[in-house]
Amino acid sequence: MTRSDIHRDAMLRRLGVTYYESLYGKATAADVSRALDSVAGHTPGHSGERAATAASVTAGPHAAAGGSSTTGDGTTGSGMS
Repeated sequence: MTRSDIHRDAMLRRLGVTYYESLYGKATAADVSRALDSVAGHTPGHSGERAATAASVTAGPHAAAGGSSTTGDGTTGSGMS
């Protein structure tokens, strides 16, 4: 494996970790977007428009609902009763 292949593999792994963390609320859509931009910047022929679309998709349904998160029991988890 060449040095550039190792670097690309590391960037893709970081993108995967960031996406996974975003699913569980440990990373924001901006974090995913930064990781995606990092990969896109090193991929020849990659379109910036596609990166923006992918970042909006990874934001998930919670971002479309105004960013509110729920706990496992369906409440908002705000601590207010």
